[in-house]
Amino acid sequence: MITDPIERNGTDFIALYSAGRIAQTHGFTYIYDIRLQQQVEQEVVGFKLAEGQVLLFIHPPYIVPFLTMVIDANYAGSFQRWALVLISIYFIGTLFFVKKLFADKKADIQFTLFAGTFTFFPLFISLWQGQDTAFLYLGVAFWCIGVLKKQDWLISVGLALVTIRPHISIALTVPLLFSYQRAWWRSVLLIGSLAVISVMLINIQGSIGFVNLLRISSEGSWFGIKPEDMPNLLGFMMRIMQFPNSSIASLIGWLLYLAGVITICGLWLRSKNMINGRQLGFSILIAIITAPHLHLHDLALLIFPLLFIANDRITTPENQYWAMLPLGVSFFLIIGILLDEVTFILPYIVFIILVWLLLYQDHSPSPQELQTPKG
Repeated sequence: MITDPIERNGTDFIALYSAGRIAQTHGFTYIYDIRLQQQVEQEVVGFKLAEGQVLLFIHPPYIVPFLTMVIDANYAGSFQRWALVLISIYFIGTLFFVKKLFADKKADIQFTLFAGTFTFFPLFISLWQGQDTAFLYLGVAFWCIGVLKKQDWLISVGLALVTIRPHISIALTVPLLFSYQRAWWRSVLLIGSLAVISVMLINIQGSIGFVNLLRISSEGSWFGIKPEDMPNLLGFMMRIMQFPNSSIASLIGWLLYLAGVITICGLWLRSKNMINGRQLGFSILIAIITAPHLHLHDLALLIFPLLFIANDRITTPENQYWAMLPLGVSFFLIIGILLDEVTFILPYIVFIILVWLLLYQDHSPSPQELQTPKG
C-alpha cells in the first residue's frame, strides 16, 4: 500500500502528516489551521482539493512533537517511519499485557496469545491507515493492569495516553471516582498537566482552532468523518433510520455516550473495590459501543475483552483452545472486508458474542480445585 501513491495518499495518515509538516514549517500554533492543512495535503496528492475535501487533523496537540521527529518532505518515507513507531508501541503494549495477565500460564500459551493479539485485525487496520490508535492501545493496557494490580500511577499514565481519544478517556476515568479515588486524583493531575503542556505548545490561538475542529467533527458532516460508517450504536442507528439533519444525529450520539458512561459508573459502583477482568472487559466494550466517534481501527480495543475472556477460561489443559480466540475473531472480521454485504454486520455480532461470554461464567474447575480433595 505504501508503495502505491494513490493508496497511501488516501489514508488517515495524511491528516497527521499535515499537522507535523505545519509544525515544522509554521510552528505548532497553526497545526489546526484548515487552510494550511489543505495546502499540505494538496502538495501530497498533487492536485487542488475542493473546498471541504481536506481530511482534518483533530487529534490532541501533544502527539505532534512525536510526528515531527519522524516525518519530513518525503511522504512515503515518513509513513514508513511512523508505521515502525506504531508497530513498536503495539509490540511493547502487547508483550506487557500478555506477560502481566497470563503470568501463570505456560510459555506456549503466552506465545499463542501474544501472536493472536499482535496480529489482531483492527490493529492491522490502524497501521494500514497510519492512525495513532497504538497510543490508545498502550494506554488501555496500562489502565487494565493498573486496576487489576491496584497500581495508581500505572492507571494514571494509562489514562493520560488514552486521552488521544478524549471520549474513551472520560468513559474510563469517571468510574474511578467510585472505587479508586487515589488513582482518580492522580489521573486528573496527570491529564491536567498534559492539557497545560498542550496549551503551552499551541498557544491560545491554536487552542481556539482545536476547539473549532472538535465542533466540526462532532457535527459529523465534514469530509472523511462518515458517522454512518462507524461500527458503534450511532452508526447502527444512522443506517437503519433517517434523521432530519446531522445535528439531531449528533445529539443522539452524545446522549448514547452519556448513557454509556453512566452504565460503566453503575457497574463500578456495584463492584466497589472488587473490579476484575470481566468488569474491565464490560467497561471497555460499553465505551466502544456508545462512543460518539469510532472507526474500525478503534476496534483494536476489543482485544482486551477477548483476552479477559480467554484468561477466565484457560483453566485446564482441555480449555487451552481459548488461546486461539483473538485469531478466530480476526478471521471473522476479515470476512467483513472481503464481503461488502456483511461489512457493517459482523462487528455487532462480535459485540453480542462478547457480551454473552462476559456474562456467562465458565464453571470448569481450576487446577487448584482439581487438586483439592473433597470433604
